[in-house]
Amino acid sequence: MTTLDILKKTRAAWPSIRNRDAEGKNALLRAMADSLMACAPAILAENRRDMEEARGTISDVMLDRLSLTTQRVQAMASGIRDTLAACGSKQQQEDGDDVNKKDAVRYLCNWSQGYTRRSLAQVWADRSGETMDWFTDVLAESGIDFRHEIDEKHEGDNYEVLDVGHSTQYGEAYSAQLTMDAVLKHAEADGLEVQYEITMVKLEKDGDRVTGLIAKNASGEYVRYNASKGVILACGGYSGNETMMKALQPQSVEQTCVNYSKPGAKGDGIKACLWAGAIMDTTHTSMIFDRGAIKPDQTGEYGKASDGALFWMGSQPFLKVNLNGERFMNEYMPYDLVLHAAASQPHHTYCTIWDSKYAEDCEKFATHGCSRLYPHANGTAPVFPIEYIEGMNADLQDQGYIVQADTVEELADKLGFTGEAKDTFLATVERYNELYDKQNDEDFGKPAYRLSAIRTAPFYGCWLGASLLCTEQGIAINDKGQALDNDNKPMPGLYVTGDMSGSFFANNYPCLMAGVAMGRTLTYAIKAIKQMGGLE
Repeated sequence: MTTLDILKKTRAAWPSIRNRDAEGKNALLRAMADSLMACAPAILAENRRDMEEARGTISDVMLDRLSLTTQRVQAMASGIRDTLAACGSKQQQEDGDDVNKKDAVRYLCNWSQGYTRRSLAQVWADRSGETMDWFTDVLAESGIDFRHEIDEKHEGDNYEVLDVGHSTQYGEAYSAQLTMDAVLKHAEADGLEVQYEITMVKLEKDGDRVTGLIAKNASGEYVRYNASKGVILACGGYSGNETMMKALQPQSVEQTCVNYSKPGAKGDGIKACLWAGAIMDTTHTSMIFDRGAIKPDQTGEYGKASDGALFWMGSQPFLKVNLNGERFMNEYMPYDLVLHAAASQPHHTYCTIWDSKYAEDCEKFATHGCSRLYPHANGTAPVFPIEYIEGMNADLQDQGYIVQADTVEELADKLGFTGEAKDTFLATVERYNELYDKQNDEDFGKPAYRLSAIRTAPFYGCWLGASLLCTEQGIAINDKGQALDNDNKPMPGLYVTGDMSGSFFANNYPCLMAGVAMGRTLTYAIKAIKQMGGLE
């Protein structure tokens, strides 16, 4: 069958797919995911053949983008486990590890340097527990286990961690099941009508009140939606809009080598709100992680994003050095703080180094949130287990992102260190081993349990940049979820939640409060619906 034949069959099948209900569409998507994984070896073999035939006819950059790996096929087939944060959930109380609400509010406000609208943080702290209990029950209807995360506490930790995270436990029985499927199934049973492939265009007003919106459907037709009680928008941020990113967050752009934001994150909802008279946060926030890999012959360019691949182990606190071979940070810092430290280094490029004992080291590191590779202290599963990471690393090594060597000197050569930089690199590794032996980071103050020796061959290295997930800067809202106008007054009929809402984060995402972005989103979505329905 030719590609043209496949496209013709796809087009012919589209009307029947489009007209299915949500449960039917979800079943189809799960079947597609299962089929992808079952056929992964054949898919990869055919892709390798295609890439060889195309070599020399298209650019190396395009070849890399079109090349498939086990990692990329898995990413097509399943989503990353969802994590939501809460205070006062039943599970937290049962675990005897409930987070003090005042501490949580203080943490959010301090992390944002006071930019967080305190009343919003308080609503999340007060209401997120009941929200989490409802969400847990909804997922249980579809057989999905949702568990509280408890992390170990270590003496001498540089940063406070609050055990607010709750996460989906994906087992073999429902590895391709997404939490959204379960929520939609629950909502549709109560009469919710869902329409897909709808793009926000503009809001409509009658005087000061928002009364509906204009959108564009999958066929490119404009559709008017009238709202008798109000409009709630959750259109996502703008991480997929290059123009907005360069204008509002140039520092994030130049650090990014992997942008894995949602395709629809174009800022359409934010722009529609601004055109209608709403205001936007002036502080710019992204959910940006130290998990982007670049190849040894690449360096970051100021003002420009790099091309790279997702390297999940980038958040592990292994030794990190700059282009001069110098250690320049306490590698224990939260994800985006690592990137901020790297931003002041030559070409904002840095390298992480580890040896063959990395699995053992990662277990000892006991990192938090989505970077964790081993079960949490209470047995809750990590986002990606170490076995999955080992497979991802093997793919990255095959692609030339991860470098392997039998000696540290050979590693230096393969990573591109020469002359004085190579000498400095070798001395840095030797010094790092000395600090490990002392179990005392005299140079940067990293806790002893986060130190690792670099002595057991083979040795590995990877040059790093940032991976961008989403933006967290949006439309200013009050503690009811209402959009605010230029006079800081609520706009009647307009509610905003999710990544397009503001007033909650600023400067950096508080990644040590695992799941607080989605926890905030769900809490305020439910509150807005109750407000519109006159239920509170």
